[in-house]
Amino acid sequence: MPNYYSNWKTDTFNCLHCNWSGPGAECVQGEDFNDLVEMDCPKCRENIFNLIYPTEKEIEQNWEKVSEADKKLFLIRKQQNKDFSDGCLRSPKQLPDLMGDDLVLTWDIEDRNNGGNTLIKWGERVIWRETAWYECYERFIEVAHILKEKYQDQLQDLVPTRKSIYWLLGDRLTASSKVESCRSTLGLYDENEVQDQQFVKIENVDEELPISDDAERN
Repeated sequence: MPNYYSNWKTDTFNCLHCNWSGPGAECVQGEDFNDLVEMDCPKCRENIFNLIYPTEKEIEQNWEKVSEADKKLFLIRKQQNKDFSDGCLRSPKQLPDLMGDDLVLTWDIEDRNNGGNTLIKWGERVIWRETAWYECYERFIEVAHILKEKYQDQLQDLVPTRKSIYWLLGDRLTASSKVESCRSTLGLYDENEVQDQQFVKIENVDEELPISDDAERN
């Protein structure tokens, strides 16, 4: 698979299905994934090669090849990464204590179109907020695990709002089933059953953590 900053645009590719031959620049974009994009034959639309998206390090190493628009997007994304790293939920210690035996929390978002922050709510009360990401279903599972650690038998569900669905699921076809599978474990009382669901757990938590405003008041 060619690297994003290789000579794939001028390299010659051959289609095994219709015998088309030509430079990579003439191929058309096919299905898009997190780490790569399929490049298809312009004649028969069969896949010819996969183009790997660059890593942050590769972008910085090839900065002179990056367009001005992509540079701006990269810098925005890099700042978002920093904001998320500085303020994300990593430990149950960051969450406030809540009353009640049947907690149903909601996964919401500030802005349906632009994202902003992901909001974890108990009723109308926001108990946590952090930078939102598109197609963040894996982050949903991470946060659900931390919420379960904190509230244990109290927690019954983490319900995505309709407004959050676009940002939560994105274009990934399997995202919905993964979110629903995660939610189905939250009401379990057996700790071993919960662990068997393979939640993603964040390791090596730093001592200095951002704390929910509600947690500070408790």
